[in-house]
Amino acid sequence: MLFHKLVMFVLSLIVLFSSSCAYADFLTLADKDRWKVMTESQQSHAPPFTSIYFFDENHGVATSPTKIRTTCDGGTTWDTSKQDDDIVFLSVSFRGGEIGWVLGVRDKHLVLMRSSDKGRTWDEMSLEQTTREIANRNVGIPTDFCSNDDDSLWIGGDQGIIRLNIHGDEVSVNVSSTDQKNIRSIACQNSGSLWAVSDDLIIKYDNGWNTAYEDLDFLPAKIRIQDETVWVVGGKPNDSGAVVIKGSANGGNWKEKSFSFPGAALDIYTLNNIGWLVGAGGSILHTVDNGESWQSVSSPSTNDLMAIYFIKPGLGWIAGDRSTILKLSH
Repeated sequence: MLFHKLVMFVLSLIVLFSSSCAYADFLTLADKDRWKVMTESQQSHAPPFTSIYFFDENHGVATSPTKIRTTCDGGTTWDTSKQDDDIVFLSVSFRGGEIGWVLGVRDKHLVLMRSSDKGRTWDEMSLEQTTREIANRNVGIPTDFCSNDDDSLWIGGDQGIIRLNIHGDEVSVNVSSTDQKNIRSIACQNSGSLWAVSDDLIIKYDNGWNTAYEDLDFLPAKIRIQDETVWVVGGKPNDSGAVVIKGSANGGNWKEKSFSFPGAALDIYTLNNIGWLVGAGGSILHTVDNGESWQSVSSPSTNDLMAIYFIKPGLGWIAGDRSTILKLSH
């Protein structure tokens, strides 16, 4: 399982490397329609970038297992804004402003970091004892999180899902459920609904829990909701191929496609019917018809590609293993 492999990987090493920040005019690069390598380590033990977010063409935030990192030159160089060798940082989330969060794991329990300055500095959020006990019991080992607004966070884990309300430094549990086990990924809808995928179910919360899809025949890696379409990506057993399922955010009309990746599909991003699918072995697929058809795209990396983010059509980044950052700019 991807998350547990990541945890075991991180706990077995401590990686120290630093970078500086210098401006680069990426729009002057030749061959603009191809993905370009911004960073990539040749060392086999180099840590992965596990999630990524950008505010504009130059400024972004990414997580690696023991570090939260920032860039001000479009991803060429990365500074460490937070390091803790006891925490596995999983993912980053901003709502478009300066306030953002990072979800992590320490001793199999959740850790929440908050930034109020676009990721330049981070503070660990303090949970009152009762709130922490409920979170630890009902989430277990956290795997993913998301936010509908600036005042709440949904967190999923191997024991269930909770929603935290955040008012300044005060944090309380608003919704809690342990009926949904082994949550792999969650996605927040702007309407306030939540989507989640477990080992074999796609579920939705909208003032109550409902099963949207059951009996998944693959191991899911990510669930995303974009342009009112729900996407779930993952892989077949024994690395026998990648799978994408899409359905309506209103429920139903589910369609599944399989691809001959060298492993699982690990993330997806779509915008105005144009989308990108990334995964094992540097695999990249592209769609211009909202996933009805996909075409393979030449990739400059053979490392596993774990996360993808766009701020507008034609300007996006991919994060992956061995400190890989790819960029598309045209």
